[in-house]
Amino acid sequence: MAQEALQTVEIPVQEGGEEAFLSVHLDSEEEFTGPGQDAYIVSILNAENAPLSLFLTFAIEAYKRRLPTAYNTFLYGGKQYIDAGKGDRKVAAESNRDKVLLLNALANDRLDHVFKENQVALLDQVVNLLNQADPLESRTGDQYQLTRISKAMMMFVRGDYDSALNTLSGFQDHHFPPFNLAMGAIAAKLKKWKEAAKCYQRILQIIPDLKPDPRIPLGICFHRLGFTEIARKAFERALERDPTNINAVTCLAAIDWQEAKKTYHNMDERQEFKKAGRKRIEEAARLDGQHPLVRAFLSIREMEKPLESQSVPKWIGFADQVLSTAKSAGLRADAYYLNGRALHSQANYEKAFEAYKEAMQLNPESLPILRAVGEMYMWKGDETKAIGCFESILEKIPTSIPILHALGSLYSTKKDDRPARKKVHECFNSISKAIIGPNLDEMIRNPLLCVEMAWVKDSPDNTRECEEWYSRALKIVGDDIVHMELNVEVINNAAVKTHVNGKTEEAIDMYQKAVDLCRARVAGPDEEIQAYSITIKYNLARLYEQTGNIEKATSFYEEILEADPEYHDAHLRLGEIAELQQQYDTARQHYNRVVSSDPRNVDSIIMLARHWENLSILHSGRSIKISEEAHKESKSSRDLFQKIIKDSIDRVDPYSLCGAGNVTLSFARTDYKNQQAHIKTAFEYFNKALKVDGLCLYAVMGIANVFAESEHYKEASDIYQQILDTPGVPQPLAIQATLNHAHVLYSLTLYKQAIAKYQSILHNVFKDSNPELNNFIARCYYTMAKRERDPQMMLTALHHIQKANKLNPSDQSYTYNIAMVKQQYASVLNSAPAHKRTVAAMDEALRGLESAKATFANLANMPVADHDGSYDMKLAGQRADYCDKVKKETEKKLHETKTLERERAAKLQHIQEERERRKEQARLAEEEKKAVDLKRQQETEQKLREKNEKVQEENRFLKEQEALEKERKKAGKRKPKKNDGIVEDNDPSDSEDSDQEPKPRAKSVPKKKRKVVQETTPDSDGRDDSDGASESRTNGYDSNEVDEELEDDAAGNNRMGEDGDVRSKKSKSKKSKSRSKEKKKSKSKSAKSSKKRQRDEDGEKLHRRLATSDNEQEDEIDGRPHKKSKSAKSKGKKKQSGLSVEFIDDSEEEGGSAPRKDDDSLDETDTGGRNDNTVSDDPMDED
Repeated sequence: MAQEALQTVEIPVQEGGEEAFLSVHLDSEEEFTGPGQDAYIVSILNAENAPLSLFLTFAIEAYKRRLPTAYNTFLYGGKQYIDAGKGDRKVAAESNRDKVLLLNALANDRLDHVFKENQVALLDQVVNLLNQADPLESRTGDQYQLTRISKAMMMFVRGDYDSALNTLSGFQDHHFPPFNLAMGAIAAKLKKWKEAAKCYQRILQIIPDLKPDPRIPLGICFHRLGFTEIARKAFERALERDPTNINAVTCLAAIDWQEAKKTYHNMDERQEFKKAGRKRIEEAARLDGQHPLVRAFLSIREMEKPLESQSVPKWIGFADQVLSTAKSAGLRADAYYLNGRALHSQANYEKAFEAYKEAMQLNPESLPILRAVGEMYMWKGDETKAIGCFESILEKIPTSIPILHALGSLYSTKKDDRPARKKVHECFNSISKAIIGPNLDEMIRNPLLCVEMAWVKDSPDNTRECEEWYSRALKIVGDDIVHMELNVEVINNAAVKTHVNGKTEEAIDMYQKAVDLCRARVAGPDEEIQAYSITIKYNLARLYEQTGNIEKATSFYEEILEADPEYHDAHLRLGEIAELQQQYDTARQHYNRVVSSDPRNVDSIIMLARHWENLSILHSGRSIKISEEAHKESKSSRDLFQKIIKDSIDRVDPYSLCGAGNVTLSFARTDYKNQQAHIKTAFEYFNKALKVDGLCLYAVMGIANVFAESEHYKEASDIYQQILDTPGVPQPLAIQATLNHAHVLYSLTLYKQAIAKYQSILHNVFKDSNPELNNFIARCYYTMAKRERDPQMMLTALHHIQKANKLNPSDQSYTYNIAMVKQQYASVLNSAPAHKRTVAAMDEALRGLESAKATFANLANMPVADHDGSYDMKLAGQRADYCDKVKKETEKKLHETKTLERERAAKLQHIQEERERRKEQARLAEEEKKAVDLKRQQETEQKLREKNEKVQEENRFLKEQEALEKERKKAGKRKPKKNDGIVEDNDPSDSEDSDQEPKPRAKSVPKKKRKVVQETTPDSDGRDDSDGASESRTNGYDSNEVDEELEDDAAGNNRMGEDGDVRSKKSKSKKSKSRSKEKKKSKSKSAKSSKKRQRDEDGEKLHRRLATSDNEQEDEIDGRPHKKSKSAKSKGKKKQSGLSVEFIDDSEEEGGSAPRKDDDSLDETDTGGRNDNTVSDDPMDED
């Protein structure tokens, strides 16, 4: 899965000798995405000696956020970091791995620039980076071998694909994504589509969400392998995952367009495919109109448009844009081909041939390119090479009608070659079979039948069908006039129909063939053929003029005048061309030549009147001599026009009416006295033309001009837009309509829309080299900047007016406008809000004012002879004086701006300091909180340790007591033998009234010595602690209290030894009393008792046990069984008392160790066969 972008990155920093972390929020403009933040972060990383991996992390995050500048900053910062030897916090292997990653990232970034921008000089940097990474990678033992992949990509960029493939051969991990990406690209370049497809499939298995989507190259591989439907599914899947994937849209469009040309589809299916392809292209243009493949498709679409709606500049412009941006050899070949087709359509054969050859070198297997090259060889007269090209195509497409036709035409030129003539028949027979469709029942063999069908269909409603029959006839006949003699009139008519239907290239070919036929037929003075030749040449010249090939058109017009010097239409067209090229003298000569030959020629009068009107407007106020002559000639031509127009104009010719209307409208621009009358007359002419021909766009254009001159801008704008939206608008008319529409939009204060119109003409028609259009654009920006008080917009206006001045430095109006814009820029800055002014901008404004003042002064003091009249010299002097006033205001505003910037800087510094202070407070508060928590934790742990020590002490003492008691039992108590007559005091059978016999004596089993319980520590077994703690809680006393009891018992025993007789006499009664007392105590044991009472009870138990032990020892020494006497018990207690004290002292001295038995101690016996869990009446057993 694709890795998501991080939100924050933490940088380890040192603060007060301790390590802390500085968090960088990656989506924050102030911390990461803002200008200068990348360099700031790099400085922090350098200052803190941060890990090198952080440079990589920040670079990756910048790349994900499409911050190329930041991406390069982090990579180069990391490289400098490596060179400085910093960032070795990690172990050596990890540090080297980070270095390898960063160096490879830098190398691939440089390779990307080499590939996209052809910066071959960067390859040396790539080599150095990879040489630096190579030994580092060998130290890490990295199995992925990134440097090896980078080396392969460097060879790929150089074009050495075989070496790149060899470099990656034997790669260990075939599932490593970078390997598959590199291997897939290399295999595709070597046309190993199957291997490339496998690589891209592996990528999809590992990273299905990778961007760019590997489904695009995978689909291309499938398409190349012939799996069109699988390729379509791959592209559709990519488009489903990302609806904005421009590559998926264009690939689907290419498949649809290719399917539309497949002959095995019926016509409806082909139309559907073509329609789908157009929709895809429109969608692609909306997504990314600058994409090379989109531009290529747009060029193709423009090429396939009808002639009336075709725009050759757009056609060539799109192709040139592909060449300037595309890197793919196939795409560049297509662009050269499209460029060549456009030049070919303009009869610019030399340049077209060069473009075709460039395309052929890039893609020699392309059939369309091969056909175009063959056609160029035909044009050059190299028939052998042309035949070779067409035969190569015919091997792959045997039924191609255009290729068959071309081959038939070529073979037909070899009249003396019998195999060639045979080939001609074979080609045309194949054509005859190929053109049989569902509407033809038999092969068409006779071209005269096609001509007759064309004559029948020749009507305004069947223009296209008529042209098809003419074309079919011409394809069958070709250029073989020896066997098939057709009238050149038929060829001319077919070319005209083809021309009207928008097939410019085919029409030119037909006209050219007709001209060649005429030249071949004119062996002597044949007036009919010569007349046809002039007509065909004029039609061809008009077609060249329409397609923009002015040079070719001029050549044919001059050729016509050589044959017929009085051919008026040729003179008028040459005059119009000279007028457009601003060669006014030449234009006037051609017009006067026609007027002198035919004084009532309406077209010549209109064009001459318009010529003088244009001169009058152009030179008004510039040169007195030219201006006066222009006004004089304008008035005379106006009078002559008005006199002749009433009698000579063709009232049913819409174009003559439109010409009269345009001239009359031009009068309104200079004859202010009769302006409204001229406008009204012009409207009548245009309205009449529109009634004659309701589809005459020139008349519609004239009405729009009338509305514009009458300041009805909204109505004029609507009409201009309708003209531009009409399909099939001739290019000159479309250009003029766009320009006039832009003027009207400016008058409507729709400046941005006007700029768009101006720029479309400037870019598409004049290739950014028209000074007047740049001046118009500057005017729009200048007006907007004044209205909106926008300094930046004023600078844009300055840029365009300076560009216009550079293109035409002799025009003084551009110089004046530059000074005006600079002066106004300072005024706009002065009135702009304080936050929009900067010191740099104010300094620039001051420099501009100095320059403007000098310019105005020079223009004001210019000699009158050098003044072209484009500006008012007096006003220029006033503007120079006004510069001083604006300068004072600007200097004042500059001072305010400097003060404001200082205050702003101080405020920013204060905010930064306040932010740092708050961060420091937060840090101190956090540290204080941590210290309090740590102290509380330490106190809690201390209390737990103290409590544990106390419990351990209690457990230790209780275990010592338990060991002491058990030792005493083993040392002083013996079980009575069966029927030995010895009765224990605590034995229930001792009662005199007992009738029960004594129980048999259990066999004595010696017990093992118990180890003395050691001191419980935190590391000792938890069960001892728990048992001891439980026992301590049950007994209800601590170790100090037990010590006091033992001391009291020891003292009591000593006293008992002194008064043994008394105690022995009272021992029996005391024992019985103690039993009853213990029974009462055992009953009340479940209830809560005081520590004092428990201590007394424990002391009594100890006294009884000591006394019992003394009596049993005396009985065994005497060797006779008898009941214990009070004196014996008294003596035993006295003796045991001493042992007890000594034993306790030894236990205390040894720290709880087990006492040693004497050799003469009693054997350990089982007390009545009971185990430790047996309940006994003996109170000591309860303990």
